Parts: sequence; C-alpha cells; structure tokens
Amino acid sequence: MSYIFILGASDPEMATIERLCRSYDFEVTYALSNGRRVHAGNAYVADPINFKKYQDLIPVWVECRSNNFNLHDVIVDHHQQGDPGFGFPPEQYWLGSSIGQVCKLIGHPQTNELSIVAAADHCLSHAYKGKCPGVNPADLRKWRAKTRSDFQRIPIETIEQEVEKALSVLHKQPTLEINNEQFIDARGIKLKEFSEASAILGKSVIYEIYDSKSRRMKVGVLGGSTKQIKTWMDWAASFLINCYGDPDRGYAGGYKP
Repeated sequence: MSYIFILGASDPEMATIERLCRSYDFEVTYALSNGRRVHAGNAYVADPINFKKYQDLIPVWVECRSNNFNLHDVIVDHHQQGDPGFGFPPEQYWLGSSIGQVCKLIGHPQTNELSIVAAADHCLSHAYKGKCPGVNPADLRKWRAKTRSDFQRIPIETIEQEVEKALSVLHKQPTLEINNEQFIDARGIKLKEFSEASAILGKSVIYEIYDSKSRRMKVGVLGGSTKQIKTWMDWAASFLINCYGDPDRGYAGGYKP
C-alpha cells in the first residue's frame, strides 16, 4: 500500500516526518494557503490538493486538511478531538504523537531519537518531568537546543542563554489563583525562549502574545496538570473566543475578541 503525505506547518517534528517519508520513497507534498505553506493558524483550511497525478496513492493528512479531504483518507494528528492521537497521556506519547502515528503506518521502528521528537511535540512539559518512558529530560533539552538552533540559525549557546534568562524571569512572576489552582501569571512578559522555559520549569504558566499570523491577541497556558488545564479552560471560556487545548498534553489557549 502506498501513500501521498500532505504535510502541515513546518516545525522540527514535521521536518523529521518529511525526512522519514522520503527515506521510504513515499510521495510528499505540502499543504498550502494562497500558494504558500500553511502555518498553525490556517493548516486546516488549506488550498485544495490536486490528486490527479496521485490517483493510485492514499492521501495521508499530517496536521492539516483542505476541503477536498475525503473520509477514506488517513489522518495523522493529535490537536483536535477525534484525531487519532488526541488526548493521549504522556505515558502513551508515542502513539499520541504524529511521528509515532506515521511510524506505525509505514512500519518504521521506534528509536531513541524519534522518541525524543515524539515526546517533545506531544507533551513537552510532561517530557521534561520525566513522565515519557524512554525519554531522558537531559537528552531532550540538548535535542531541543540543537533543533531550535538549526531552525533559527543562531548558536546553541545563545539559545541556552535565553532559556536561562527566561527561567530567571518566570521565577519572579506573581501567581494567580483560579478555583484553588495556582498559575504563574506571565502576561505582558516578552521572552525569546518563554515556551521552552515554561516547560522546563514544570509549572502552569499563563501568557499573552500577539499572534502575527492571525493578527490577534492570544492568551494561553502551558504546562501543569490535567486538572489545572481544565480549570484554566473553564475560566478562559468566559472571555476568549476560538478556544482550544488538550489537558492531557498540558496546553490550552484562545483569542481575545
């Protein structure tokens, strides 16, 4: 059985998926929006794909969709309810992650490096807490620094310095109590390595940032327990729109109207 993989927004996990698929000589194409590769904000309203030259191949949508998605196509995803990997706890990060789903589909074995890729994408904060079997937090941090260095084209030392700076700042932020749950309130704080530091810190952190791609203000929460994320989502639903999140993966967010 052969496939055509349609890949969503670019990130380290998606780049690894692409290399893996090409190593097996599978056809690979990108989801586009107005002729440009999609980002996280428009990956599920991508331009229609011309499948005429791929008529004998089964489409596999990896973290994206377009209006010519067919119910018989394969979905590889973990972002929305109904996705094959949605709601998987950290102990099951491999099957929850998109790269784990791809490996299962094509029969590729789970390796130490791919385990790190999977855990980092599926539940980063839990992985840093050592909750993903087979993933060493120290190895994870090294891999994260290297991949972000490669993607941003800046020295690893600079990445590590920014992470330490962000950790120092977050430690000094006030806490916000929501229904007896404690959150670090980092709204208004701008840090280059904010999300990485939040995951390493291992606590639930609320942030606010301008999303240049959607041109809206986004408020979100990273890390913390399943209960904390659910508590935050209930609280945020009263003043945010287009809310999203997965308590088992440790994140949620929404946009100011």
